[in-house]
Amino acid sequence: MKWHTKKDGKIVDGFDGRDILCADSDGNGSGNNQIKSNMRTTQKEKDFILSALSRLGIDATTANQLRRISLTLQRWAEMECGTDWGHIERDETTGKPFHVRQYRAMGGAWKTSRRVIADREAGALRRLAKIMAGFPGLLAYHQGDCRGAALYILRAEQVRPGESIDSVYSRGIAVY
Repeated sequence: MKWHTKKDGKIVDGFDGRDILCADSDGNGSGNNQIKSNMRTTQKEKDFILSALSRLGIDATTANQLRRISLTLQRWAEMECGTDWGHIERDETTGKPFHVRQYRAMGGAWKTSRRVIADREAGALRRLAKIMAGFPGLLAYHQGDCRGAALYILRAEQVRPGESIDSVYSRGIAVY
């Protein structure tokens, strides 16, 4: 994905047709368009994220660790929503994650397979908590929707008294 800007309701600066334009994504008539890409993060985007995190006092090694955590959480959220290869669901009593896949077997009957998988989400959140403990002036927000960045880093003062981080996390830096 290249950098895009909105001008007179049109996307300019490199829209190449491989990206998906979601017009009026917030549904309130504001014309708030978003571009969702089916392409990988470019080096320019990685450099931009690393630069933004460095302005918060996060070194490059830690920023790359945060980026890897975000990618893990993003993929987990995608699998929770489901793909052609199945989806992730948690057992309600034990909390263990399972990969569930439905398929049509011989004779046309539907079969379901369930297998226990490693809990990558919990591991990523533990690593995130450990990293963020070293940055007391910063907050991390895990956004579990698979359609956006999974991790946002904010300065503590960006969340005003009485505000919930759930409603203001986009003031921070999207780590992807």
